[in-house]
Amino acid sequence: MQQLYGIIELEQPIVCSKEVLGTSEPVVVGGVGGRLEFPQAPDWSVPSKDPIRDPLRPPDAARTWKQGDRPMFWGSLASYPDCISRVERMLLLFELPEHEVSASGTLIQRGYGKWWSLFNDYLELITRQRRSQNVQIDGATNNLDLFCWGLDGKADRPYGKDQINIVILMSSDDVSLNSSQLTRITSLASTATELAVELKVQLEAYRALGAGDYRKAIIETAVAAELTLTNAIRSTFLSDKIAYGDKLLEKFRMLGGSCLLYTSPSPRDGLLSRMPSSA
Repeated sequence: MQQLYGIIELEQPIVCSKEVLGTSEPVVVGGVGGRLEFPQAPDWSVPSKDPIRDPLRPPDAARTWKQGDRPMFWGSLASYPDCISRVERMLLLFELPEHEVSASGTLIQRGYGKWWSLFNDYLELITRQRRSQNVQIDGATNNLDLFCWGLDGKADRPYGKDQINIVILMSSDDVSLNSSQLTRITSLASTATELAVELKVQLEAYRALGAGDYRKAIIETAVAAELTLTNAIRSTFLSDKIAYGDKLLEKFRMLGGSCLLYTSPSPRDGLLSRMPSSA
């Protein structure tokens, strides 16, 4: 058997609870079974002088890997002692017969894009991460070049540069990815479970919220709620064998004109219930 590895470098770190660190979840990428492994918590068997600065340890298989001449960086702590962490790399691991490595590698390479897209979609839907801007930069003037021409014909910038402060805003620990959420996310991504239309719309609302586009977030959430309520009502009509259900829906299809809004489950509960329960 031969090990095939894939290092996932995250553009946006995943905020993880301590229970997720060091875990290994089964995945299927491009039809090939493997595992998704998370970095481990720092080793505090010997007390650390500054534990908040201790980097996460790599998965066991990547224990000696380096980037250049330095150990590969897998993430860092966001808070201590609860060990809420910002994971910046994850490891895909596939154990394959030697004669299947090339063919399986091709399948994984081709199927990864779809798997990763679904993983991120479900991560953003199931957790509360990435719904707010969590990096604030004070004192930055990247879009302004202020200068005058000096006697030597070169540009002079006759001012002192203020200190730039980068502030990372952390929400409460209920946004941190936990083990049950991770299992659900990897299962949905590995079975290529497509998002229902209302979930796609709600995901756009969350992303608009994270980008600070509150108007779009409100509009998309309203559309998602309407779709969810319509589906729930239609399902009830079918189960109760109400033949004139479509006419009622036509009359009360918009949220603003329907008293059904107040007798149905909340939009959030309705949306989450649309995800496959098997996961």
